[in-house]
Amino acid sequence: MPIPTEPIGSVPRPHVLQEAMRDFAEGSISSEKMDRLFDEAVRETIEQFEATGSPVITDGEHLKSNQRIYVGVIDVINEDVESVETVRDRVLTATEYIPVAQIGTTDDCGFSPFSDDIVTARSIAFAKIKARVRGTKMAAAQLGV
Repeated sequence: MPIPTEPIGSVPRPHVLQEAMRDFAEGSISSEKMDRLFDEAVRETIEQFEATGSPVITDGEHLKSNQRIYVGVIDVINEDVESVETVRDRVLTATEYIPVAQIGTTDDCGFSPFSDDIVTARSIAFAKIKARVRGTKMAAAQLGV
């Protein structure tokens, strides 16, 4: 049996798409043009994947304006519960790279990976979830959303 190899995650966006996203955020290009540029970037990314010989092809996870990125702001393996301020700061840092209207927060993985119910105590998991919810609300308030 061969060893599988697959892409996981995103691929950096083409420079032209990065510039267009900034222009779109400033209101200097239309949503129709932005959609065309996203489509072109996806086509080009798929062509590049095909050229690598990868058995699995992805669109590169280029973020369109109607999509969200969920940022893992909680370390599920570490038993220390993040402070609300730590979560807030992680969210604010993420908004330096992701438009606020497109950001969401989550834990960086499940609290019980592979049905392992001993790595993180149940009470710790819920304390971390509470910190995520409260820290996200704090960041939203600071951002005015």
